[in-house]
Amino acid sequence: HVYPTVNSTEFAPGSQGWNFGTGTYIHYCFANINGYQRTARYEGNGSQHGPIVYTTSDGTATGTEGFEPAFVMVKSLNYSSGTDWTIFDNKRSPNNKRRLFLYANSSAEEGNASSLEMNFYSNGFQPIGVDGTHNGSGFNYIFLAIATDPYTTTPTVTNSFGITLNEAPANNQPVATTFKPDQTWIKGYNIASGNPTSWGQYDLLRGSGVASQSDNTSAEFDYYYHPTAGNLAMEFSDNGYITPPNVNSNINNISDDFVSYFWKLGGTQTINNDGAVTSVVTANAAAGTSMATWTGEGSASNIGHGLGGIPELYIVKSVTGTNSWVVGSPSIPGSGAGGYLVLDDTLEYSTSDIWGTQPDATKFYFNTAANGNGHQLGNTYISYFFRSIAGYQSVGTYTWTAPSNTAGTMVTGLGFTPRFVMIKAIDEDANWFVYDSTR
Repeated sequence: HVYPTVNSTEFAPGSQGWNFGTGTYIHYCFANINGYQRTARYEGNGSQHGPIVYTTSDGTATGTEGFEPAFVMVKSLNYSSGTDWTIFDNKRSPNNKRRLFLYANSSAEEGNASSLEMNFYSNGFQPIGVDGTHNGSGFNYIFLAIATDPYTTTPTVTNSFGITLNEAPANNQPVATTFKPDQTWIKGYNIASGNPTSWGQYDLLRGSGVASQSDNTSAEFDYYYHPTAGNLAMEFSDNGYITPPNVNSNINNISDDFVSYFWKLGGTQTINNDGAVTSVVTANAAAGTSMATWTGEGSASNIGHGLGGIPELYIVKSVTGTNSWVVGSPSIPGSGAGGYLVLDDTLEYSTSDIWGTQPDATKFYFNTAANGNGHQLGNTYISYFFRSIAGYQSVGTYTWTAPSNTAGTMVTGLGFTPRFVMIKAIDEDANWFVYDSTR
């Protein structure tokens, strides 16, 4: 057979089945256009988090004009048992994870599988899951990625945090705030059912329906694939989220009341190479808040955080392991480089060094540690970062002094009236207390 040849102006079809006899043929041709469209190859790694594929001008981390895809079609070149042409898009799956796929070579309806998903980022994409269709170990894949319209909304300080009460919520009920959130923390506060409810930490880095619980050490749980009682997943929306179609006692039990804290971050997820370990970041530098996720490499390392300044408080959890939520802050007196608090426990400040080095304006450091809370090989991590922003947000410490009345110790100098306050005693075992101006 004579296979096709191409140049900048012509396509010569050769003598294979696409140029046989006197038939009539149609050809679809695609070129790489920086900032708009890219076709290239990548190699699968067979891991839950597949290789990061850049849509930049040269397909590398340092290339220019990277874009977020609206459409990605993938086909294995050499998977032994053969694979389908698989299409993901941002309309049927508006948020990461892009769970719904179609097969270009099949008349079948759309499907979904936890082993066959994809994340779209502002400068690339990443296969999620170990299916040979898109991420078999050592196999090569060809793809066509076409850009979405660029995200042009710049977060503002005044529209970056919100609190919504969700009283006696029903199934499929909108829970609204004044902006499209990237992260929400949900907690039942008035529990008529008598069943204590866990916190739920949800974010768009990991996708709608993927929950962590800051009151325990459990790994994250993807409610989208809940094995019983139907779909228990909440879905992020343009101005909040939609409660699940079935009762999830931590979100929408009609006997209980819930509070939701919303954060507006970057609106997009960006592959970040500021640190030695590649992370995916969404950041609202104007409001002093960012979030990052990455895969541990089993050694002391540093990770880009995208905060636009030095973090003053950072909360880290291995979402694939049963490790504690560890909290670091250079604000803690005598903290040096390494000590930490535990968000899921009442423990006082530990001086064990799990950071190694204080964070800087572009990255933070994570050590290996014998207690299991360090940077472990293959674990997936999530981290929330905060720094003080004048007139909006403050991170710091205070010393309680026994007052002559019951008014307590006045903490001054914030420069604003708080809507949300979280407090933990440093030098004794005590709860984490959360107060807000809405309840």
